[in-house]
Amino acid sequence: MTVVKKFNFDYLSVAEIRFTTEVDLADIIPKGCEFFSKANYGNFSVFQNQSVKLEDFGEQRMLIPTIHKTYAFANGDMTRQFSLNEHCLALKVTDFHDFESFMALFQEGVYIANRLPNIVATQRVGCRLLKRIIPRPDLVLKDYLQPIEAKLLGRFGGLSEYGHTELAQQFNDIRLLHRVKACMHSGLELPKDIHAND
Repeated sequence: MTVVKKFNFDYLSVAEIRFTTEVDLADIIPKGCEFFSKANYGNFSVFQNQSVKLEDFGEQRMLIPTIHKTYAFANGDMTRQFSLNEHCLALKVTDFHDFESFMALFQEGVYIANRLPNIVATQRVGCRLLKRIIPRPDLVLKDYLQPIEAKLLGRFGGLSEYGHTELAQQFNDIRLLHRVKACMHSGLELPKDIHAND
């Protein structure tokens, strides 16, 4: 068997749909477990996240610590996970193949969430595709970048160790944010808002 080293791969893909109002999940999680299990997402777990929220007490506003529960439903080999909390439903995938199949998986989760009571309207849909590129031996990192990104790496001469570009575009109601982080000596990284245990 030949081992082929991957030079370009999507290591995490996330799609999220945010609800217009907070959803009380306590009574609907048993049904959620049943529906997600039937769709082959039977590995159930609960994560607790701590955050703060601003509350009014008379004329004063105070930051109050709160604990939020996120209910996770993963497939058998733990490469796909739906997470549901009072604010949103998200799909996280580590075995991304193509955008169409990824969106079909996400639509399946949205269909399941729509079958649960109290989840009726959505405010926003978002998608993130995280890709890692390791140059092949016959290429350099600049061969994988757009000209503007490549110019930033070599702009000052010497050895470039780190580069970061960000481009935001607006198409009617759609906002696209494209970020490229180029590191000469770095391992695989997750964005700060995504935790490895999740």
